[in-house]
Amino acid sequence: MNSPHHGRWKDTLTSQPEHSFLARPQEYRSLLRKAGFDIVAAHDHRSRAVQSLRDAGDAHRRISTPHNPAGGDTPPAPINVAMGTDASTKVAKVLQNIEEGLLAPTEMICRLR
Repeated sequence: MNSPHHGRWKDTLTSQPEHSFLARPQEYRSLLRKAGFDIVAAHDHRSRAVQSLRDAGDAHRRISTPHNPAGGDTPPAPINVAMGTDASTKVAKVLQNIEEGLLAPTEMICRLR
């Protein structure tokens, strides 16, 4: 799972490069076929991911604003609870890589043969 851009991806979502397992969509397709799956559909979610990451960054900056879809007054858990203290940096890198076309959030719907 290497590509010309792989080194740049390594620290995108992980704090440790050895925890990053990114590949080009073609490699995922090949691996899925070899594992006995047919790809029924593939959907590019790049624009949705960009908006979601921007929203997450905004929410992180407004963390003191109470928000609870159930109607309570509990603020959301800070993003760094799930992603570590460098969450803002990770989110910014993912956003940049998606905007530059280095990451392509893609949904692949498959069926076992």
